Amino acid sequence: MDWSLSKPQTIGLVVILMMLSLITAISVDMYLPAMPAMAAEFAVDIPTTQLTFSGYLFGFSIFHLFCGPMADRFGRKPILLFGIALFVFASVGCAFSNNIYQVIFFRVLQGMGACVGPTLTRTIARDVFGADGAARALSLLAMMMTLAPAVAPLFGGLMLHFFHWSSIFIFLAAYGGLIWFLISRYLRESLP
Repeated sequence: MDWSLSKPQTIGLVVILMMLSLITAISVDMYLPAMPAMAAEFAVDIPTTQLTFSGYLFGFSIFHLFCGPMADRFGRKPILLFGIALFVFASVGCAFSNNIYQVIFFRVLQGMGACVGPTLTRTIARDVFGADGAARALSLLAMMMTLAPAVAPLFGGLMLHFFHWSSIFIFLAAYGGLIWFLISRYLRESLP
């Protein structure tokens, strides 16, 4: 497979990979300021609300067992599209949940969908750029990842100040939809 890329194509690919790798950080950190508002709306205590975080991590960790082998069997792009579609569906489900247990359920699904981002980002970088090029690309992605935990809660807090807590999940769904579009339109299959 010929993956010789021009400079604009390389930049475009790195931007898509960066957006994919950030999906986990923003979906974890962005909604944290909304936990007290969620607890108040659903009339539950904070420890119960924190199960939304644990549920996300559970789904994220479980799907890692399947994500890599499925991507090796069916290709990177189909698994990315499936995972991001699941992420978008779950984000919308979180936004329109009627109780905290629905939010927990959708957060498990959201974590499953989000795990394709960081997992397959590294794989695609290795496929496309080789060992040396992947190291350079991943170091650039790592620099961007250091900003997300600092910026995401601030952005989530600003959204919470002006809008309902569900707007954070609507934003995550829109972000996932944008990534899904970019992958489907611009990302070529990298599985050799």
